[in-house]
Amino acid sequence: MKLTGAQVIAQAMKNYGVQYVAGVPGRDCLPLLDAFLDGGREIPFIQVMQSRSAVHLADGFHRACGCPMALIGGASGNDMPMPTDTNVMEAHSSAALLIAGRTAADAAQRAAQLPDVLQSAFSVLLASQPKPVQIQVPLDVQCELFDIDMNALHAQQATEPPTADHRLIEKAVALLLSSMRPAIFVGIETQAAEAKDALLKLATRLGAPVVTSASTKGIVPEDHSVSGLSAGRFGTGAGNSILARADMILVLGCKEADWAGVPDVPHAAGSSDKRTLIRVSLEPPQHDQTWQLDIHADVSGALRDMSVAISPQRSRRALSRHESWLATVEELKTRWLQLVAVRSDVLKTPFSAQRPISVLRQVMERDGVVVAGPGTALMAVQQVFRAYQPRTQLTCANSPVVGWAVSAAIGAKLAVPAKDVVCVVGDGDFLQSLPEMAVCVMHGLPLVFVVLNNCGHMSTRFLQQKLLGRHVGSEFNMPNGKPYSPDFSDIARSFGLESWRVEHESQLERALRGALSSGGPALVEILTAREDYASLAGLCGSPGHSGEKSSMRRPEGSAVE
Repeated sequence: MKLTGAQVIAQAMKNYGVQYVAGVPGRDCLPLLDAFLDGGREIPFIQVMQSRSAVHLADGFHRACGCPMALIGGASGNDMPMPTDTNVMEAHSSAALLIAGRTAADAAQRAAQLPDVLQSAFSVLLASQPKPVQIQVPLDVQCELFDIDMNALHAQQATEPPTADHRLIEKAVALLLSSMRPAIFVGIETQAAEAKDALLKLATRLGAPVVTSASTKGIVPEDHSVSGLSAGRFGTGAGNSILARADMILVLGCKEADWAGVPDVPHAAGSSDKRTLIRVSLEPPQHDQTWQLDIHADVSGALRDMSVAISPQRSRRALSRHESWLATVEELKTRWLQLVAVRSDVLKTPFSAQRPISVLRQVMERDGVVVAGPGTALMAVQQVFRAYQPRTQLTCANSPVVGWAVSAAIGAKLAVPAKDVVCVVGDGDFLQSLPEMAVCVMHGLPLVFVVLNNCGHMSTRFLQQKLLGRHVGSEFNMPNGKPYSPDFSDIARSFGLESWRVEHESQLERALRGALSSGGPALVEILTAREDYASLAGLCGSPGHSGEKSSMRRPEGSAVE
């Protein structure tokens, strides 16, 4: 059969189950766009307002459902996004096919090469540890007509991930059973492996709390008895304290960014003097003295093998051995949740950041998806919004990027249209991607934006004050010093969204319920206190967090407001 290069790409994408293509249309990808309209190759195109938004949209889509999207761009005023945008995807094991069009072909590149190129690309996109893949397809290659064997475009079976050596599994189980205070720390690779059931089975048989990274909340329901909540820079005090006190930590599927955010546990107040670390990951083995045991394997398979190795008799002994430890874990969780509840119940206005998130958790469905932008929004969601299912709390915690959340939430809604999807974002962050509201309206997506408006980048201001004793460029002010903000509810209304502006407690729950039941895109602007970030950071403080270096701090007398 004769097809153009563009039709070959469209057919391969259809065969591999790509559901959407996003980007900004331009000259260098017009043949490809046209191919998505052919009968049997139709793939809906999502036109975004900014090129970088397409990457964030695809990121949210993949994280919500585990399937890759495709993106297009070119050199004619619609360049593909910067590496910093795709780095966010890599840091969270997220994947998308990025197709970059160009005006001229390399002499060696012809359309006949496309089947092999595409097959290689999808082998990465659908791997156990996926990442984004970019291919360059010049304009003349997109237009070139050639004979193609359609069998070459069929989806290939994914390569089986490596399995763990049974001797290492038995050694890991023996170490866990012999410990007094075991804990399991879960990173983003575990979510990609869909390891929830195997993880719960191991944790309950062993009697070990499961603590998640910020990007993996929900892999274990946070009201389950084995949940140790989340840990790390953006995690909870309870999760960090549990890891600080554990004498044995099974580290599952952690990228460097997951583990780097965990406190310096050996030097934490109340920490164990001696700690053993076991790592299971598809990342290459690390020859590091830190890891007593490093298992290079598929996380799901390793978890199943460990569960099988713990017989009912071994499980009874382990649960008895760890009874007092589990009681300590429960005490740490209870103390933390009470602390957060006190902040969440404060009714003064402007609101604390925790208050609207607490009400949002009450009015959303249990399986609803929250997408949190960086800064204050991320802190508040991590602290207050309990997650009960995998892929229901999406953040860019491993690689924070301003402007990520709005487009990621659009992608999440495309991925799970039947679920509530709410984007919680600060006003400074929202201003970076405000035009993407138009995408929601054009596609009729019932997505809710909750804008925590504190008139600036208050997380940055807090960090400047902490390190330098003064701040600059982090507040939005008029020349006379009065806080400045556009009226986001009015702006949203002009885009075609239903909107609410919440200034008082009596408006809060009604506005959130109204937005969730509106049947279309909606926005709730909530006025929050500028001074709230310090209390947010204080709640995240925990054993083991040494904080930022103080050597940069200026004399107190130099602080200015």
